[in-house]
Amino acid sequence: GRRRAHQPGGGVEVTRRGPMLVAHRGGRSTLASVALVVGGTTAFGDWRIDSAVGEEAPPAMPLSSGWMVADAERVGPLRVEAAALHPEAVRLLPEAAGDPGHHPVVVAASGPVWIPGVARLGLGWVDSATDRYLVLRTRIDRTWQRYEP
Repeated sequence: GRRRAHQPGGGVEVTRRGPMLVAHRGGRSTLASVALVVGGTTAFGDWRIDSAVGEEAPPAMPLSSGWMVADAERVGPLRVEAAALHPEAVRLLPEAAGDPGHHPVVVAASGPVWIPGVARLGLGWVDSATDRYLVLRTRIDRTWQRYEP
């Protein structure tokens, strides 16, 4: 059906992550927000967000939901927070995105900027006045566990 999660009993919760079903033992809470590390990698649950700032425009402006380019001065310091904290982000998450308590949203002081894997939002777009370019790329570290009934 359209359910994001199911608890079949025994302390097990089953959630969707894209085309996969993932079983977890114990409850899952919303992840705490973290400051985005500029010029490095920020971890948010299974997600990794790599960032770099440069004075030269990237050779191409990526149109994939796994990349984002922004005007570094306009967006200012960024944080990574759970989508569950932003109702507008939860509305944009597809059914397959999984738990909004664990899906990242990149947030500036003025609001959400990017939902990795989903959508680039309206803040901090680059234009002819941009002097510093912030490039973000996301990936997910998957861990596989042995099935033991």
